[in-house]
Amino acid sequence: MRPAARRLAAGLERCIALQERLVEMASAQRASLVGGLHDSIDASVRAAEATVLELSVAEAERQTAAEELADELGVAATRWSALRPALSPAERDLLGPLVDRVETVVRDLELANAINSQVVMRELDLVDVQIRGLSSSEAPRVTRGYSDDGSATVGQGAAAMLLNTSA
Repeated sequence: MRPAARRLAAGLERCIALQERLVEMASAQRASLVGGLHDSIDASVRAAEATVLELSVAEAERQTAAEELADELGVAATRWSALRPALSPAERDLLGPLVDRVETVVRDLELANAINSQVVMRELDLVDVQIRGLSSSEAPRVTRGYSDDGSATVGQGAAAMLLNTSA
């Protein structure tokens, strides 16, 4: 077995581990998004950014190993579909499952990110609807009130207002 194939396998394993960590982070982040836990969201975003930077280094190393292997095989491209036919059976047995796993983990990560994106968009839509309702001139009017003596009154009423509670 070629050393470049072993280096490529090691690079794939490292990329898989980092991508699996990102999937776990995205799944864990979902609860923070739903709960509006801003500090937790910020911490998870920082951790994910660090992992993405680590993944970019691992991916560059994996690409270098793939290029070395392609050069040794006399193959012009580093795509799996180009490398696979030129590999020995042992190298295919080593690399094939890793390539399949990378593809699966990438799809899992895309799905987790899409779900989180939908959660964020749903929350933003809810905030938008609430603010529009409060700021609209057609907002529902409060028409029931109470007089000084405590009896119920029905009248013209006033529109709901958005108050600055942090002032």
